[in-house]
Order: sequence, then structure tokens, then C-alpha cells
Amino acid sequence: MKLTYFLKRHPILYSTRFWLIIKKPKENDFREEHCNKYVQLDKIPVEFREEVALVGIKPNDPSLVATKKIILYMNNHYGKGKGLGLSTVETLNALKAKKGGVCSDYSGVFTALSLAKNIKVREWGLVANLKYKLKSKNLGHAFNEIYCDQLNKWIFLDPFFGICFEDKDTNIALSATEFIDLCSTNRDKIRQVDFVNDHPRDIKSQTKIDNSYFRENVFFLLKNYNIFSQDKILKMHKRLPLPLLHILLILSNKYYNYIIYS
Repeated sequence: MKLTYFLKRHPILYSTRFWLIIKKPKENDFREEHCNKYVQLDKIPVEFREEVALVGIKPNDPSLVATKKIILYMNNHYGKGKGLGLSTVETLNALKAKKGGVCSDYSGVFTALSLAKNIKVREWGLVANLKYKLKSKNLGHAFNEIYCDQLNKWIFLDPFFGICFEDKDTNIALSATEFIDLCSTNRDKIRQVDFVNDHPRDIKSQTKIDNSYFRENVFFLLKNYNIFSQDKILKMHKRLPLPLLHILLILSNKYYNYIIYS
């Protein structure tokens, strides 16, 4: 069991991968980068098109309404637990069977379901700092943004916790970059909006959110992200350790990059 953990999620391997794929952002990346650039509709596995049809999205639903419905559906029907690190369809099936699921699994499936509805979507990650506390069990967190046509801006959404953040003064949902900037300049202006739970969170659950977002974080956007391009190699996880598969993806130029927002 310890060997399996080491091969899948040991912090040293995690941080090594981070440094291998980090890139310097270009001027327009945080405005223009999105997964739909790299994924064609006809390349999306049918399983995601069938799954998103169950969510109950209406034809005239704005993108923000539609994606909140996706997140509500995921939290009502999918499991949570150990990290999966599988191909996209395998991850979807494992979540549906409630065999585990961490933030990165939720974020990836949310990305795929949003793509199936042709909603502009992208994925972010964060880590506590760039020094990597190697004994920490909470290395980072994954979340998403979708492009809201009504507001003409990117909107921060967290599929795993079922939350977003808004500006207390304007009641307008924040983008990831707006959230990051306010965290460092005026945190009191940030309001957490919980659209999955209809009652206050317990202390333990809220502490997990606070520990994920309100600390000294390094935030990074995934660039060149075609989640389905990795599936063929990731399906080999039963025969080869995941770190080796990730190395193969990097060497075969099928991996995304991290661009840090600072």
C-alpha cells in the first residue's frame, strides 16, 4: 500500500512534475486560454454527452446557470474519496460508482461535461507555496473557470466544494484572477457562495475550504489542455505506475503546461 501511494502521489514526484511543465505566461493567456481551443466537439467521448444530458440543462440556460447545474448534479450523484488519476471515462465511471474522487478528478470531469455542452471552460490549480512542504498531505487544490457570456468575463467555480466567490460590494461573481488579487489586497471584499448545500457548512468542511484558498498560495492555469489526448496512455495505469505514464505524456508532447499567475 505504501509503495502504491509513493508511485501515485508522493510529494517529491508531484513537485518534480510541477517543475517539468511550468511555463512563463504570455500576455493574453489569462484572458484567452481555454480548453475548447484544443478539444473538438466530435472528439468528446459519447459517455460525457450522455451524462450531461441527464443534468437537466435547458436550451436557454446561460453558461453560468448550466455549469452550476452540472456541479450540483455531480455533488448529488458522484462519490468522493481517494484520488483516482485515471483516464477521463474511467474517472467518470469511478465517480458514478462512488469509488473515490478528489478535487482534480471532479475538475477534470467537470471540464469534460462543460465541453460536451460547448461551454468555454478551463482548469486551475494551486499549491501552498513553491517550496513544497514534502510531509504535507494537502499539497494543493484544483478548480475551474467558465466563460460567462452575460457578464463577458471568466467566472471562478469549484466543482468539488460546490462554491464560487463574489465581490461583497457588487454581488458579482469573481474570476480566478480577481479572487487572487483580492486575497492579497482586500480579502474582506470576498464572499463565499455555496450553491450545493442549502444549509451552513460544518466547521470541518469549511476549514477544508479555508485551508485550500486562504493561505499563501501559488495559483496556476493549465495551458494547452486537451484532457482526452492523454486517455490512451493513462489507460495503461494497471500495468505501469502513474508517474511513468506522466513522463511518457510529457515526452510525447501530450501534456499541458502550468502558467503561474502573479
